[in-house]
Amino acid sequence: MIEQGSRIVALESLHVPNRWCPSRNLLHAYRRGNPVHLISKRRSSCFYKAAAATLNAGDGTFPHFVPEQVSEIQEEAALNMIRSMERCRLEVPSLGQPVDTAYAEITGDQTPIVLLHGFDSSLLEFRRLFPLLREAGATAYAVDLIGWGFSCCGFHDYPNLQLGPQQKTDHLYEFWRKKVQRPMVLCGVSLGSAIAVQFALQHPEAVAGLVLSSPQVYVDGIGPMASMPWVLSYLGVQVLKTRQLRGLANQMAYHDKERLATDDALRIGRLHTFLPGWTNSNIAFMKSGGYTKRLPKTSLTPG
Repeated sequence: MIEQGSRIVALESLHVPNRWCPSRNLLHAYRRGNPVHLISKRRSSCFYKAAAATLNAGDGTFPHFVPEQVSEIQEEAALNMIRSMERCRLEVPSLGQPVDTAYAEITGDQTPIVLLHGFDSSLLEFRRLFPLLREAGATAYAVDLIGWGFSCCGFHDYPNLQLGPQQKTDHLYEFWRKKVQRPMVLCGVSLGSAIAVQFALQHPEAVAGLVLSSPQVYVDGIGPMASMPWVLSYLGVQVLKTRQLRGLANQMAYHDKERLATDDALRIGRLHTFLPGWTNSNIAFMKSGGYTKRLPKTSLTPG
């Protein structure tokens, strides 16, 4: 059983050291987004406003899909994680468009651990955890699911795509089929826990265990915001990008505020919001109503 206080629940029998689990010092809940400057490139290329296909940065280069604002980031853990990011193209039939899926990977022969970040965040949440997993010899993936993080499915060209919980579950399944290919431990943070639980219920053959950190599972969805006029949804999403709201989120997310709730952390947390399609994907998720169906309380039992 994996357990850390009352905020992490482990399902199935699996031994994982506590230091592998997301801690309160990691960038967890309440990550928000930001307005985006759309560009008229083909969806499949997913080019962003950047100075070049790759950006030189010290001892390495960043992937071409990383926004140019990465040049403002100084934290070495974040820069290393960004350098390690890759993309693979996955077909997600329920979406209707392929997804260029951003992820980071630690290869190995152990039971795979797949890390799922929270609402409108990115795999950079796990930038401090990933080196610990590598040091411990773990096999691990951090993945950005459709609509969040550094993955791209063409919302800048196709703003009317349908994006809700089922599309996120289907995207994760395709990632599992292509990259993981054996039962995994899903580690979900905040709303990532809802994704993990829904996935486990639909695809139990793919799940060896669950780790839920600050879980938002039994939730009532987005509520009245799901039926707001588009213009109000647009304005609401723009608020998510503001430095004021991001700064408040930093203060809420970090335990050691003086050391970790820095301006650099704010820049890291909002980097993905400069990708084209970010605004449209957040509006689409809002319109879906989010996670509105309550899961059976007896379906999952702590191990």
